[in-house]
Amino acid sequence: MTYTIREIESKDNKIIETIIRNALIEYGGNHEGTAWADPDLGRFSEIYGTTGKRYWVAEDEQGRVVGGTGIGPLPGAEGVCELQKMYCIPEARGTGISH
Repeated sequence: MTYTIREIESKDNKIIETIIRNALIEYGGNHEGTAWADPDLGRFSEIYGTTGKRYWVAEDEQGRVVGGTGIGPLPGAEGVCELQKMYCIPEARGTGISH
C-alpha cells in the first residue's frame, strides 16, 4: 500500500476527529483525561496551522484519509517538541504508515 502524506486541510477536520474518536472507543479511552475531551479535536487545521505546530494526514491510494499525526511544543520544556494525536484506522495499522 502506498500512502500520500500532506498537511491537514479544513475538509479533513471531521474525518480525523472521527478516526480519533473511533480509536479511543476501541481502546477504552472515550472518557475525560484523554483526547476524547480535547475541545480542539475537530479544529486541527486551525490549531496546527500556528507557528511551531503542524498536523499531517495520510491518504490511501483512493484518496481516503486513513490517519494523521501532529507535532508541537512540549509544554514546560523550552525548545522541545512532541508527537501528538497519532491515530489511524484499523486497516492501516501494521502497514508501515507511520514510518
